[in-house]
Amino acid sequence: MSRTAIGSDAAGLDSGTRFCGERLAPHFPRIEPRQRALGYLRTLLSDVERKNGWQMAERLGDANPSAVQHLLGRAA
Repeated sequence: MSRTAIGSDAAGLDSGTRFCGERLAPHFPRIEPRQRALGYLRTLLSDVERKNGWQMAERLGDANPSAVQHLLGRAA
């Protein structure tokens, strides 16, 4: 794949996740969970080899997976 194709794929992914973020925004009254959900979505679509709590937390810059687990299991 050429550099140009990779760049256009990345730009398309970024605009797509921005669109999803706008669609999800009304479901998250606070900005922190909204940003966490969007980061989670970006990580799902990323090249992270294994998509489990620890690897996703690492990609998001978290020390442990508790924030990801909270988003998926307990966040209102």
